[in-house]
Amino acid sequence: MSSDEKWRYKDYWLARAHRSNKWSRCWLDGRRVRTATLGTSDFETAKELLVEWVNTHADLVNAPDSVMLATLFQRYYEQHAKNLASADVIQRSLGYWLDHYGTASVRDLTPSNQEKFHQSLRDRGLSNGYIRRILTDGRSALNRAYKRGELQHTPFILMVPNGKPRSRVMTVEEVAALLKACEHEREHRLVRLLLNTAARPGALLELTPFQVDLERR
Repeated sequence: MSSDEKWRYKDYWLARAHRSNKWSRCWLDGRRVRTATLGTSDFETAKELLVEWVNTHADLVNAPDSVMLATLFQRYYEQHAKNLASADVIQRSLGYWLDHYGTASVRDLTPSNQEKFHQSLRDRGLSNGYIRRILTDGRSALNRAYKRGELQHTPFILMVPNGKPRSRVMTVEEVAALLKACEHEREHRLVRLLLNTAARPGALLELTPFQVDLERR
């Protein structure tokens, strides 16, 4: 196979399918070569698709702290978070991390860099409560990678103080207006749960039946 028909990334490489001009992802399964089409005939696009697939799905074992945050966050979202009810919230949280750190690696999560990240979030007008949510989602991604043996160790993630508790209580009229504004039953149910449990929205969105004891209310 000529050099312009093959390009390797880690344990995978590109090759053209015999009966079409589409590029395929190739890898060894024991002594047998396996292939999967990438659906494109453009070489540069195929390279990008191969790198994205490998970083997201291929085995990652004891990666050093030089591994990019973007790689770990992408794996966390695609393999786990996107299946959660709070997927959109988590995706936004990780987006804040990547907006600030870009192509930085895990080793770049030094205390001083994290403090700069905190300040950049404050400069966007975000509250401490929301910043804590962003930091928690990033920490969850790193901890999951470590627990799965994908990362050798995780850095300590600095948290910001909790926001000051709000003393204002909604009036009966405001509660009624809020419930009336819900357009769908799912929204109405969520608001009722929020009002009656004071739980975090993310926790309620991920609530499962086995966590609820109806007999004891």
